[in-house]
Amino acid sequence: VAYVMTMLIIRMRVVYRVYEQYPILVIPSMFGALALYVLYSYRVVNTRVITQLWIYPIKSCGGCHMKELRFFGAGFSFDRTFAIVNVETKTVLTQRLEPKMSLISPTLDTYGAFMDISYEGLSDDDVRNPGVLKLPLGQSNIIKRIRVENKVRAAQNANTELDVDAVDTVVEEEVDEDSTEGLVLHSIGIWNDTVSCIDCGNTAAEWINKAIGGGGAYRLVFLTTSNRRV
Repeated sequence: VAYVMTMLIIRMRVVYRVYEQYPILVIPSMFGALALYVLYSYRVVNTRVITQLWIYPIKSCGGCHMKELRFFGAGFSFDRTFAIVNVETKTVLTQRLEPKMSLISPTLDTYGAFMDISYEGLSDDDVRNPGVLKLPLGQSNIIKRIRVENKVRAAQNANTELDVDAVDTVVEEEVDEDSTEGLVLHSIGIWNDTVSCIDCGNTAAEWINKAIGGGGAYRLVFLTTSNRRV
């Protein structure tokens, strides 16, 4: 400590003698010190710390608190990969049009394989409660689910026994994400863009319409990877 104090005193005396001989240096030194202070203050004040990570799997609905996130070409994984659309007006719904969308709460499982969707504010015994909708994540898994649902509903409509082997084949086969076989596609307007999206099926649509209304015009859709943007 004594050594440090001695060196400071010596340096101060040297600086004092320099200023004494060349007083014109005082002004630029003052401006230099002020500039350093401003730069330091700006750095401290503008330092940002991320304290929480959130994604919104369904556009304009509730968010999911995440411990970690993965990036791909268009942003965060699973962020705004789903949307609720009005097939009559061919537009994406937002909370400006349907404030009840804020009560739809998606929850991702630990492994990021499934998403549970619930509707807040209703008790379990409320007749308006749509229950919990479980959806797989990932485009290929969504396509498989829709094709399985199509087979199940076809069997129900025809009042015939479900072909379990056919369902197993759908689940196990590799999915060509470019194939639209058995899928319902919608061209929907988002701001100034028109995007193609995959309808998530009647079960999901019935859940959405029971939760927030819509008279059957609302559908849950999956935005394909090629359409997503940051």
